[in-house]
Amino acid sequence: MADRLPQGPFRNCMEWFEVVNPLLDPEQFIFLMVLLWNVWNRRNRWLHSNQLVPARLVSEYAQIVHGGFQQNNEDVVTQVACVREKNWSKPEQGQIKINVDGAWKATTRTAAIGVIARDHHGMMIDGCARILTGAHTAETAEACAFEAGLLMALDNGWERVAIEGDALNIINRLRVTELDSSVAATFLVESHDALHAHPGFTVQHVAREANQAAHGLAQHCVNSLVDFSFVFDVPECISQVLIHDAIFSD
Repeated sequence: MADRLPQGPFRNCMEWFEVVNPLLDPEQFIFLMVLLWNVWNRRNRWLHSNQLVPARLVSEYAQIVHGGFQQNNEDVVTQVACVREKNWSKPEQGQIKINVDGAWKATTRTAAIGVIARDHHGMMIDGCARILTGAHTAETAEACAFEAGLLMALDNGWERVAIEGDALNIINRLRVTELDSSVAATFLVESHDALHAHPGFTVQHVAREANQAAHGLAQHCVNSLVDFSFVFDVPECISQVLIHDAIFSD
């Protein structure tokens, strides 16, 4: 992007923006604005607190913020454009269904995932909830949740697996032949490779209402800050959801 930006001279910032805007596509221009905002914050911290944030961190944080902005926009489009099943449905006989979800808490900047696997009877056979380390957004948390779901399938040796989640943007990335250059995609490399190497694995998009078990696990984990895993034993935080799913599923 840098080699496409004009060098000047310009009388003021607005004149520079007016020249730059037609040179970039909308996504590039949005990222440029986020990056400049982070550069301005870096300048303020240096000026007022005598703290000089490394340039690499400025760039990395700009990518994270930009990813969160994309996630919010895509969530709005999804809510308007998609008509989806409202209830969880049982997988086919001989198939395992894994529901996944990510959670991100803005006040603490904490991210977590929830993963739960069930058989064609609707019985829970494996699951986990885990706090994520490092810097994350809502979108990267969703990417990590799908990765955990695929790893669960591989670790258990399951051959026919349907992995469901309510993050359409992550599912679309997993389905394409090649990943894009977004921040979220960097968390999907292993998942993308595993999915395309196992023809019995599929990813599916469902409504939040049909993903309540994984959602409840992720939310409980991000609020309690406690990791946990389980096999056959139902966690109290999602027991009522599992009962509802078993009763009302197809």
